[in-house]
Amino acid sequence: MEKISWDAPYLDRKVWLLEHLETLHLDAKEALVLLLIDHFNTIHVNIHHELLATKLKINEEEVEDIFNALAEKGYLKFRF
Repeated sequence: MEKISWDAPYLDRKVWLLEHLETLHLDAKEALVLLLIDHFNTIHVNIHHELLATKLKINEEEVEDIFNALAEKGYLKFRF
């Protein structure tokens, strides 16, 4: 079977992430943040630290740490 890229436009990213979770070198919070980001992008909700902190029941500084870890691993890119 051909490998499918994470950023392919036709890909269900939630399914891909869950199917490959054991090989992605993510901890549980990082994976959940990626799932939430994909969900909020799908329903056109602006994503911000406070929103994710509320959903995950963590503080905004921890969200920032998770964002930075995901960016360092290549799973997240910031656009302003």
